[in-house]
Amino acid sequence: MTLGLPAAYSITVKVASAPPGRPDAGYSTLGGPFPLLNTAVTGAEHLELRTALDTIAQVVSRHLHPEAG
Repeated sequence: MTLGLPAAYSITVKVASAPPGRPDAGYSTLGGPFPLLNTAVTGAEHLELRTALDTIAQVVSRHLHPEAG
């Protein structure tokens, strides 16, 4: 996902879930080619990210062709 930031530039950020076997399995993770990105995500931030991604999924789902689902 490419995000526009207030400083008038954009970065590409990957939001994923930590894989099984890690202590934080299932929690949101951040990644990307931006060296100044702090990839540590707190529990509260995980919930914020999940809520935002769920909202995006709902909007996109409304725009899918009926045969897609």
